[in-house]
Amino acid sequence: MNIIFVDIDGPLLPRKMHMFHSNRRLGINPDTGVGFYPEFDQFAIRAFNLWAKYGNAKIVFSTNWAFSHTEAQLKEIMLLNGLGFDYHEKVFTPKKMTSRRGNEIVWWLEDNTEAGDKFIAVDDDTTCQDIQTLIDSTHRGTVIEAKGEWINVDYDNGMSWDNFIDGCEVLGIDLDVIYEDEFGIKPLSQKQKDYRLGLLDSLI
Repeated sequence: MNIIFVDIDGPLLPRKMHMFHSNRRLGINPDTGVGFYPEFDQFAIRAFNLWAKYGNAKIVFSTNWAFSHTEAQLKEIMLLNGLGFDYHEKVFTPKKMTSRRGNEIVWWLEDNTEAGDKFIAVDDDTTCQDIQTLIDSTHRGTVIEAKGEWINVDYDNGMSWDNFIDGCEVLGIDLDVIYEDEFGIKPLSQKQKDYRLGLLDSLI
């Protein structure tokens, strides 16, 4: 099983997206009673959808939005932004008012994963840098055999190409497969790759 821990502020809704009018009127429209929903970063939407599809991954919310939104509301926000996810039955990381994001993710991993599972924690919260240390320790006396990494997202600018590639590597996604399935671009043969490298060498 592959797991993607999804944070909203930063990865999906970076600071740059607050320059859009749609993200300046969140809440309920008093005239219609219909909610205003955030507009997520398009590259992040694409990256998460590709990770979920080609990594055959289930989604878990690891976000402060869990304090103010129900499961149904968060899933609706995802859907309205074009995020077609398969959610884990335990869709939220456990939370306490004073808990740290890294600990919350590790608590979830302890209770819901087994050997062979892989995960990425896509987040701008720097406490996620402690995830591997907590996994390696005798945390709560439980051995966590799932393998994964923190995908360190910049809060201001959001998801980068490097973030996407890092996530693909952890989840075991071959970029050539994405190029072929999504765009019809067939991977180069080894002979073609060698020829291209030769051309690049000659230019240098």
